[in-house]
Parts: sequence; structure tokens; C-alpha cells
Amino acid sequence: MNKTLLIIFSIFTMVKSYSQTVIDDSVSVGPGYINQVYYSFKNGVVKTINTNWDIAFQVSGIESSMMINSKNTNLYLVTNDTSKWSTFDTTGKISSTTILRNSDTSWKFGAFSRNSTISSGGFNVGWGTYDPISHIITGNNIYAIKLSDGTYRKLMIEKFNKGKYFFKYANLNGTNEIMDSLSASAFAGKNFAYYSLQTNMNLDLEPATGTWDLFFNQYQTVLPFVGAYSVVGAFTNLKRKAIKLYTLKTTSAYNLADFKSTRDVVGYDWKSFDNVTNKWSLADSTIYFVQDSAGDVYKMIFTGFGGGANGNINFSKQKVNNLPSALFESIEQEKAFVFPSLANSAIQVSTPISKNYSIQIYDMSGKTVFRSIEERAIESAKTISVEQFQQGTYIVQLAIEGEKVMSNLIEVSH
Repeated sequence: MNKTLLIIFSIFTMVKSYSQTVIDDSVSVGPGYINQVYYSFKNGVVKTINTNWDIAFQVSGIESSMMINSKNTNLYLVTNDTSKWSTFDTTGKISSTTILRNSDTSWKFGAFSRNSTISSGGFNVGWGTYDPISHIITGNNIYAIKLSDGTYRKLMIEKFNKGKYFFKYANLNGTNEIMDSLSASAFAGKNFAYYSLQTNMNLDLEPATGTWDLFFNQYQTVLPFVGAYSVVGAFTNLKRKAIKLYTLKTTSAYNLADFKSTRDVVGYDWKSFDNVTNKWSLADSTIYFVQDSAGDVYKMIFTGFGGGANGNINFSKQKVNNLPSALFESIEQEKAFVFPSLANSAIQVSTPISKNYSIQIYDMSGKTVFRSIEERAIESAKTISVEQFQQGTYIVQLAIEGEKVMSNLIEVSH
């Protein structure tokens, strides 16, 4: 008989869930979406900033990613011949074919870094090339950038050396040239540092990485048959993971192994505009789970959107698991299964062993709603009726000869 090392939360993660109050909360990105908001599930709004920055430099990690403020900034690749800085010519170069956009899915592929190969072992960071001997990244592109005031600049990231970015920019005709730098160490503990090409200033906008979970903002995405389109939504922190589920809004069941680190898991499509009623409507049967820096998992459901009139975003949140350290303990036992995870009449508990076992089922308040002690000598499955259970989420706990082996979450829906 094969034995399997069962990690206690290997299938549905939560061994014990601590029922928490559902909290109604909100953020506002302001009328016309003029603000951007950093939000923490534990502490609420951490910081609200104005959208007065133009470019951002990654100050943690190895990718040296660079982004644009895609609410009101466009970036165009004009040439990869840096010797043409003085003879810069944008003829035919500022168009939809040369525009560069931030990745929707990853912080590591900002508009300047869309062609980066660093994550896959290459030396191209998009805006420059990394030298593994000198550890210097040398810029190899010249860009044109359209700012929020409608004016253009030519821009070149010259190099990244000893923790500092060096760059220069000027009007397209070469006048008012500025040479500046930004030191990553001045923004320690953060993901990005920001810069305004209009005020020629470094901007310390982002809170410490460990203090926020979601970044609410207006940004551009590319929609099928539409092209570039401005949307309002939320990105998860570079250090967070999340999952979107299309299921009953009462569910608290999730599989932590399915959580993704892509930044647009929450994104923008939790709402849509109804051209008939001229109102915003919310996506039905859509919920999100986001894991914060402490390992706690929060369930999130959007409940309202005020649109450009006020930029208000309403949602409910509920901590559904605080992932105590005991969850990470492992024991050697035989395989066990509880299925289905979404049940309306019965579930089956199958343990391919010949030992005594017990089954207990708890509701989310911790109350025992079912208990059974079984003696058996052959492999079989135990069928348990859930027809008398109220709709909701339950924990099914299996113990073999008195030792807790596995806990699964099930959702009962009649």
C-alpha cells in the first residue's frame, strides 16, 4: 500500500477557518479618476496619491523594469541607435505601431521593459542591455513620450550603475535638455520610485511594500476589436497573490495552490457599463480571494462603482483564513479524498486504508454538525447526506486512528 506525505492544506488549504465579520469598505480614485489609491485589507486605505507622475523605476528585484503612468502618458520607441540623440527625428515614429504599453499582468514588464529577457536568463531589460561582467545596464533606445499636458519629450535611459538610474530628456527639438538620476537605495522597501518629467523631480509616492495589497487606478488595456481603452480597476501588489472565482457569493472555499501572482487578477472587469440604462452594473457570481503579506486570505466582493462622477469603488471584505503555522505541519498518512467540493445532496469521503477513522463536519462558526466513527477492514467510501445542512461553507475533517489527516472545505447549495 502506497503512503503519501499529506500536507494538511494540500487540497483546499484551510484546516480551521475563523469566522470573521463581513465588512463593507470603499476607496475613491476621485472625480475623473484623478487619484490612485494603495489599499490594505487589514488597515484600509494606506495612501492616496495624485496622478502627477510620468515614469516609474523598479527599485527592488533584478529586472530593472520601468513603467509609464498609463492613465495619461504614452510612450513610443523611435530608434535603437543612441548616437542619434542630437539628430532625433520622430517622422513616422509616433504611431500605434511604435507605442509601448505597460503589461496588464506583470509589474516586471513596464512599457520600457516589454521586450525584457532578464526573467528567462537573458541580458536585455527592454530599455538597455545588462553586462554580466561590469554589472552595468547600458541604454540602447531613444523614446518619445507624450505627457499629460499634451506635450512631448525625447527620452533616453542612459544606464543603471551601482544602484542608480541615469537618464536624460529634452523637448523634441533638443531644447531644455535635462540630465538627472535616481538612486534605488533612497526608496528601500518599496517596489517602484516615481519621476515627473514636467517638474523634473523624483517622487516618493509608494508606501512600503509590506503595508498594501491592492493598487486602485485608471490604466490602459487593449480590448479585442476595440484597441487601447482606459479602464478603472485594481492591481495586486508585486508581493501578493490572488484568485478570481465565478461561483456563489456565499462561498469561502478556495485552493491556495491556484492563486496567481499576476497583477491583474482583480483587474477591471468586475463591472460593465450598460448603454441601455446608462448605468454601471456589477458582474454576477464573481468573488476574489487575496492573500496579504501576513498570509491571511481575504474574500472580496465588489458592491458598487460610482464611475467618473466620483470615482467611488465599494466592496465587502472578510478574512476567511489566518493560516496559522500549524497548517504547514505534515504527517505521513495514506491518501484521502472528499468530493464533490460543491454539493447539494451528499458527499463521499474515501480513504484507501484499512484502519479506524472518524469524520467530523463543522460549520463556519466552529459548531459540529456531523460526527461519525467508523471501523473498517477494506477499502471503501463513506457517503454522507448534506440535504439537511443549511446552504453555506463547511469544514470536513478526517482523522485516522485519532490523528487528524486532512481538512477540506465544501460548499453546500440546495
